[in-house]
Amino acid sequence: MCAIVINDFGAVRRRALHSKATLQVYTGGVGVLALPDASSLDKELYLSVDENNNGIVPVPLYMFKVVYEPSTKSAAVFITINSSHFNSTMTDRLTFCDDICDSKQYSWLRWRSNDGTHSFCCSYEDFVKKYDVIPKLNVERLFY
Repeated sequence: MCAIVINDFGAVRRRALHSKATLQVYTGGVGVLALPDASSLDKELYLSVDENNNGIVPVPLYMFKVVYEPSTKSAAVFITINSSHFNSTMTDRLTFCDDICDSKQYSWLRWRSNDGTHSFCCSYEDFVKKYDVIPKLNVERLFY
């Protein structure tokens, strides 16, 4: 398990300050992280368990930030897989949308890590199709 890698979120803040934009940011974690145990069986991880040893506070598989600019009705979702223990085959399988941050519109974003974790970006629509965990937003285009 590792800390969230969206470590250059300051780039989004600088971009907002430069354009004098007011942003709404929603952040959270979704899914349950599972890693192999001593027997090589995937075991879901929890931060807390109840008296019967049932997990009650899951370690999230994904950490996310939704950035929404209401004045332009634009949004983007920045996501990190919450583990550095996955190889590229697994991270490719866990990347559930087209990575929009690979496009040149996001050349200002320098948030990729070299510590083995994997980050990617989704459109708001693609994210809420997979995880409907944030308020409904009036999004008409991508946030750049």
